[in-house]
Amino acid sequence: LLSGSFFDISSAVITALIGVFAIDIAIAGYLNKEVSMAARIPLVIGGIMMVIPSMLVSIIGLAIIAVALVLDNRLYKGSSGNEIPSVS
Repeated sequence: LLSGSFFDISSAVITALIGVFAIDIAIAGYLNKEVSMAARIPLVIGGIMMVIPSMLVSIIGLAIIAVALVLDNRLYKGSSGNEIPSVS
């Protein structure tokens, strides 16, 4: 299961964790604020690509995730009224 060099194993584990986290954000629809449906689809696609154990595919998946989160943050900044209120 974990055969290979330290770099191969650690990069596979880290990219898989990032991919699962991106899929989780897409399913939950929430990171720091509500994530738009337009950003959820690329998050799932990028997350699945991050889980595939290929460095090239993982880099492309990471780029898709980053673009989706940045564009969602810029395009839908402050448009959601569903933020969790802070308790003081």
